[in-house]
Amino acid sequence: MNDNVTAMMLDLASLESVREFAGKIDVPVYALDNNAGISGSSSGQTVDGLDPVFQSNHLGHFLLTNLLLPKFDKNFCRLLTLEEFSAQINGTRKDDFFFDIRGFQRALHIG
Repeated sequence: MNDNVTAMMLDLASLESVREFAGKIDVPVYALDNNAGISGSSSGQTVDGLDPVFQSNHLGHFLLTNLLLPKFDKNFCRLLTLEEFSAQINGTRKDDFFFDIRGFQRALHIG
């Protein structure tokens, strides 16, 4: 165990959890790696009423990054954000988060 490392719970599928997590950070942030996510096996909606894949893979990271920006070290901070390949192919439509307009196809939209 390293005294300089602390494990904390974060649920990217809950915007409240993201806010709570960011509120507990009381040290300068030197690096943030937005790489966690889920595949298309989840269905339904999150407690926030959003698609769980979209919220966990995109909105949760976006909110976390914005909340932590003021805590980034002013002299040096690295930010890395990764996304799955299918997001690059199919894009995100702000008018169709739940695929009501274009329909959901697992192979195309999840990869």
